[in-house]
Amino acid sequence: MYKRILLTVIVMTALVMLFSGTALAAPDELTGDEKSTAKLVELSKPEQDFSTFSDSCVVSGKSKQGVKVTIYIRKSDEETYKKLMVDGEEVSWTVGASGIFAREIGLERNTVNKLLIYAEKDDDFQVIRREITVKNLILKEILKNEVVKIEDLISKIMKD
Repeated sequence: MYKRILLTVIVMTALVMLFSGTALAAPDELTGDEKSTAKLVELSKPEQDFSTFSDSCVVSGKSKQGVKVTIYIRKSDEETYKKLMVDGEEVSWTVGASGIFAREIGLERNTVNKLLIYAEKDDDFQVIRREITVKNLILKEILKNEVVKIEDLISKIMKD
């Protein structure tokens, strides 16, 4: 009798551990060629690729409760997208009951930040790609100071 109960408890524990460990486990790397299997999120920001002088942007949108969203980034010298990490933690969250999400993420200056927003629930996933160019602050200061001559503009950019 006790053996049967013990065996049942062991089997149930193993099943719980098996399914809880595989649920919503975003891959560590993505190629960017993945094709979405479902529309899980509606992205509000960034709506499209854009350029900015800011060193951060907000990723926001709406979804159904329980969808896990993970942010990936691809550096210019790498071939794959890797999970965006902040202080050793991946940038990801599970959408709550309101269905609304927003997260500010840091961007690398003077480069094109290639982001991949990966949403998943059960066996479905969605991939959204965005490119955000962070412009040089020197250019912003030059434009703010109203440099008139194009030669001056070019020489100041080339110095830095």
